[in-house]
Amino acid sequence: GQQQGVNLSGTNAVLSGISGPVNFSGVNLASVSFQGSDLSAATFDGQTVFSHFDPGTGQQQGVNLSGTNAVLDSLSGNIDLRGANLSSVSFTGSNLSAAQLTGATYDNTTTWPVGFDPVAAGATSTGSGGGGNSNVADQNNTVFVVAGGNFASPFYDLTFEANGSIVDFQNYSLFRGNTYTFKAGNLTSAHPFSIGTSHNISSQYATGGPLDQNSAGNGQSITVTIPSGFNSSLAYFCTLHSNMVMDFIITDSNGSQSNSSGGNIEVYQLEASHISELTTSSNSIPGNYSIVEELNASNLPEIRIRPMIDSGGGNWANVGPNQYYYAKPTYLTLASINSYLAAQGIQAINSQGNNNPGAGGGGNNNSPVDLNMSNGLPVFSLSDTQVQNLTNGAQPIGGNFAVEIFFDPTTSYEIRQLVAAVLTGGNWTKELDPFSNSPIITDIDPSTYPTIETIESFLTQENLQSVGSIVAQPNNPGG
Repeated sequence: GQQQGVNLSGTNAVLSGISGPVNFSGVNLASVSFQGSDLSAATFDGQTVFSHFDPGTGQQQGVNLSGTNAVLDSLSGNIDLRGANLSSVSFTGSNLSAAQLTGATYDNTTTWPVGFDPVAAGATSTGSGGGGNSNVADQNNTVFVVAGGNFASPFYDLTFEANGSIVDFQNYSLFRGNTYTFKAGNLTSAHPFSIGTSHNISSQYATGGPLDQNSAGNGQSITVTIPSGFNSSLAYFCTLHSNMVMDFIITDSNGSQSNSSGGNIEVYQLEASHISELTTSSNSIPGNYSIVEELNASNLPEIRIRPMIDSGGGNWANVGPNQYYYAKPTYLTLASINSYLAAQGIQAINSQGNNNPGAGGGGNNNSPVDLNMSNGLPVFSLSDTQVQNLTNGAQPIGGNFAVEIFFDPTTSYEIRQLVAAVLTGGNWTKELDPFSNSPIITDIDPSTYPTIETIESFLTQENLQSVGSIVAQPNNPGG
């Protein structure tokens, strides 16, 4: 009941001049070259073999689809594309999140699925199509092209310069420590493009622009430099329309997030029963593990449980970049794993006094947080997830925030809000909006955190401790 195809693996066959509706379903094409063929109408499926390990040569052999315009738009799962030449291939409708691309090559004629990063998956860009060398290959995907412009999100057509694939900045992250360039493509005159802290508010981290319909011809671009300690926000927007704004996602340069203080990843001694409970693996091996949130090949965050080794002197390192368990769907956040570990009485074995429970925890064994503000407004270092939780997504980017709670006599309501904080000259102060010169304030979600006690409970549960205080008395809104 299955399509059975010929096995051409290892033959190094050269099939040139092929065109039309050829069916390659179930065919083993590893090592085959289609130089001079047009495969735009050919059919491929999940049973087609594109790469195979040759035990005779000890090498991975991939198919050569360069210049064929092959359309592979229905692939998914653990597709092996290692060592394949994918120049001119279109993967628009495929799901390559689990695909293997180590050693595969592509150029700017390759079309990838939205948000997919081929470099992170192991592929290498060879530069521009047709063998030209006028464009240097961008193997770090740090150069983007901006085109179009309309009122529908994401408002512009944004692509990687290196390969022409679409960038979905609702899921694709910019990394701290990186520099990015946004070049103008065919932009419409109605929607000039710029980057800043928010709509029409400039940022010291973005220079150049705005980009308009003349920028491509003038060679204009916008450069975004994100320092390793970046804790502000960045967005792209149309300078003429306030409803055309898209926030960037900013993460650490290694794609990893955790709640550990001082940048130390905590290690837990887990039994086989714990691994079985927390992970999707059927092979539960007891040992020492870290629990981190990292970006996968599709640039989406996921919880990974990594085996760790003590490299000496109390320094821990993971066993290898590709060695980890996936967390079960019931444990999609570090907080949910925190709760499980705490219930099991499991503490990080490398925290001071071994009294620091929870995944990625910090501080001193969940010391209760007191927001009496007698010493000023307490400042906390909040992750993206924590600040989104407190504000119901109104503030998407983590950083340093003071918690300000006071009674407003005008409305007779208690005001609960986060105030962006900066450390200047050793003193914490409120961060001011450069446009309005007012504090940057976001309301704490009143439905989830209706009282000061509920906020204190959340901060305690997240094992957060104040990093300092803004020495000023709570004031009225906007103050």
